[in-house]
Amino acid sequence: MQKGFAPLLIIVLIAFLGVGGYFVYTNYLNNPYKPPVQNTVDETTSWKVYTNTKAGFEVKYPERYTEPYTLKGTQGGGRKVTSKEDDLGITWGDTSTGVFTIEFYPFDGSVEELQQKGRKGSGLAGTETESVVKELTVGGQKAIWTKVTSDVSADELHRIYFTGNQHGFIFESTKVRSDDIPMRILTDAEISQILSTFKFSESNSSIGDWKTYVNAKYKYTLKYPVSATIDELNNTTLVLFGENNLSGTFYVSILDNLGVNIKDLTLLINWCDKFTNQSDIPMGSCNINKDRHKGGTLSGKTAFIQESVGEQDHFEDVYYVPYDNYVYKIGVMTSAPKELTNTKTDYIFETPKNILSTFKFTK
Repeated sequence: MQKGFAPLLIIVLIAFLGVGGYFVYTNYLNNPYKPPVQNTVDETTSWKVYTNTKAGFEVKYPERYTEPYTLKGTQGGGRKVTSKEDDLGITWGDTSTGVFTIEFYPFDGSVEELQQKGRKGSGLAGTETESVVKELTVGGQKAIWTKVTSDVSADELHRIYFTGNQHGFIFESTKVRSDDIPMRILTDAEISQILSTFKFSESNSSIGDWKTYVNAKYKYTLKYPVSATIDELNNTTLVLFGENNLSGTFYVSILDNLGVNIKDLTLLINWCDKFTNQSDIPMGSCNINKDRHKGGTLSGKTAFIQESVGEQDHFEDVYYVPYDNYVYKIGVMTSAPKELTNTKTDYIFETPKNILSTFKFTK
């Protein structure tokens, strides 16, 4: 009896385990294990927001920062932003909070072209080397994160390039300082967190009802305000505009390229050295300063951009665009000091930027 009982007991145990296992498995399928949900707090919810209605974007920044400012066009100090800035750099912070800058300007190329032709010259001593760290997404657009170092110091900058709303954007922050000035350094995580809040929005532009100017000889078009006037002098087109006793002149001058195939800044400078001031062409002079140069595009063509000197002559940036055996020199002069910013001067500063955004080659 005992010999026959043992096999029977084994069979019963196997059957019991099988049935039990079946019920356990069935219960798992019907009620799978779910790990406990961890509540994450979005730290950026309480952050401050900078909104730009002109270029069409917004970005958040930590509460420790005061209001951002811009240095362009000022004499020895920054001025507060107005939400209508364009074609300049906006800076947040100081040595105690950590400093970062977002530079943006009209640009219709790819992010790769922006990285190749964008802001060059960071203020580091010696010769700079820029290397790609990684690719990422900012505002739903592809971005390129780079590191800028010097051959004579330990200074290091990080720069993030991205595009959107027909603008190029360059985020920049100091990562390493070799001097003795104490400064808070933004970590990669902090930079990524700031960039994660960047959003594009609709730009607020009033050019929909503007008139259209067509230059058939030199194959380009642009739009201009209804209240402005067009004046054609030799190879130059002038758009004259004004408001509140302030005036401005947007100009397109066509200069002979002297047979030089201008592909880079060095060739542009060589051309400029050979180029004699054509006195019969308004705005026909050539003045290239490599220390105030940045690359870009205009209507799909390579543009060499001379950054504004600032206060004395009130010139905005000047574009040199080699195209079709000519060099198109495009710029603006205004009668309003650039350090002023109020409703009376906004029109003078914003109008030429809007005109430039409509410039198109027709060939």
